Amino acid sequence: MPLKVHTDEAPTINLTSMIDVVFLLLIFFMVGTKFTEMESNVALDLPRVADGANSNQQSSTKTVSVFRDGAVSLDNRTMTLPELTQVMYQLRQQNPQTSVAVRSDATLTIQRVMEVATAIKKAGIQRLSFTTSQSTMSR
Repeated sequence: MPLKVHTDEAPTINLTSMIDVVFLLLIFFMVGTKFTEMESNVALDLPRVADGANSNQQSSTKTVSVFRDGAVSLDNRTMTLPELTQVMYQLRQQNPQTSVAVRSDATLTIQRVMEVATAIKKAGIQRLSFTTSQSTMSR
């Protein structure tokens, strides 16, 4: 029976892969935070719904915001309803798959929101969604 005359080296753990993953996660969260800041720069109190079934938004989605005072903005540019219709028409000409997400203040009357939706529909945009925030509603 052969005798062991030398000792085995202690196993080492290679941390290179784990460090790579940690840095990738760090970059992911830093970039994700930047996008959240851009979305939250618009001061709106969104309506609340019990079931947050928000539509999936593609890269060709434009955001229209309707503020408490009734002002309308597209991508942080304030405009009137006829201007909105004109810009939406141009966007639809460039990309027929353009979709629009309407964000409105929760205290705003439905009349103004429907006026904005009608202006968007006049431009021929077929994909229209309304952004809400989730809340827990008691029965």
